Amino acid sequence: MKRFLKKLSIFFKSKYIFSLPQNIELIVFDDTSFHELENIIKKFNYFIIQNRLSNFNKIYLTPKIIFGMLKNYKGNLFNSYIETLIRIVNPKVVFTFIDNSYKFSEIARILHKKIKFVALQNGARYEVLENKFILEKKLTEKNLNKNFFIPYFMCFGNSEIKDYKKNNIKVKKFIKVGCLRLENFLKSEKEIKKNKLKKKYDICLLSEVGAWDKNLNSEKLKSKFALLAKYCIKFSIKFNKKFILVFKRPIGNEGYDEEQNLYKKFLTINEYKYIKKRSKFKNKKEKFGTYRIMRQSRAVVGTMSTLLRENIAIGGKTLACNITGNEIYNFPVRGKFFIKCKTYDEFEKNTLKLLSFSDKKYQKYVNRKTLISNFNTSEIVKKELKNLINS
Repeated sequence: MKRFLKKLSIFFKSKYIFSLPQNIELIVFDDTSFHELENIIKKFNYFIIQNRLSNFNKIYLTPKIIFGMLKNYKGNLFNSYIETLIRIVNPKVVFTFIDNSYKFSEIARILHKKIKFVALQNGARYEVLENKFILEKKLTEKNLNKNFFIPYFMCFGNSEIKDYKKNNIKVKKFIKVGCLRLENFLKSEKEIKKNKLKKKYDICLLSEVGAWDKNLNSEKLKSKFALLAKYCIKFSIKFNKKFILVFKRPIGNEGYDEEQNLYKKFLTINEYKYIKKRSKFKNKKEKFGTYRIMRQSRAVVGTMSTLLRENIAIGGKTLACNITGNEIYNFPVRGKFFIKCKTYDEFEKNTLKLLSFSDKKYQKYVNRKTLISNFNTSEIVKKELKNLINS
């Protein structure tokens, strides 16, 4: 009922527009994280389609759209609206930064023979392995991986190509472009001359609460992610190391209470006080705050965050530590510091060894290009989009 009322409120709160732009060559599908794309698409004649109730504030309404929606209706009014809008605007390319959007894949499946659909990878995609796992464990009757349909996939590197092919994700063409967010950070660092940040922390733990599929949201799994925090706390106190935890959810945002409650439940009172005194919340005003903390840390620890890969790509030291007992959360490449950890002693041994290595020595043990293939992502994406528009 709440969801229905929320949808209904959109019709009253939205601005109605009774015309559509002409000569559009590029549609941006979903305006989430649009600011990350601005440098790429600013020279294209583009049009944005909002795809989330939380962002929706415009409704395009013309006789063509109304008749088109009736013609294209297949049981979902919103899908029919988006499909009709794309058909009428008729761009050369539909481009999204939300590569794991099922709605994007659904519309692409319908229109890909007439229009090119391109997805740029936004983050690490463990859901491909999660979808396979929950199907095998009969936690769902549907193979959600079959819902993915990405004609042109601009991905981080070889790791995604291997995973997607192995799991039969339908992709017409892979294009290795690297990570756009990482490139945007590196450009900002260059502009403000902060390439050489001093090391302030020994251990930076990335909180990953809620990053897993909701079908796997068990108390056991939650406790394992809290256990990694316990290991970091114990290690930092024992060896007198400077520790910082970067929370996943900003204060007041959806998921904030869930994240805090998890740590309160599975940590002792003293452990929770310890991390609260040594933590950082993400802040929308501080665009690259987590990246800068990584730069200021001698070692970054986590399980599945995209930031673990990005830290390696920019020359930092990462300890990817899977203590969940589930193989799907193994780091995508093998290496000395990508471990399936069962005990604190194992964690301590590997962390001490990691901290004893210089950044340069550490890099000998990893293949950065398998994870993040390029650092000139925006230029590659712009070139590929131009080629697709002109072909």
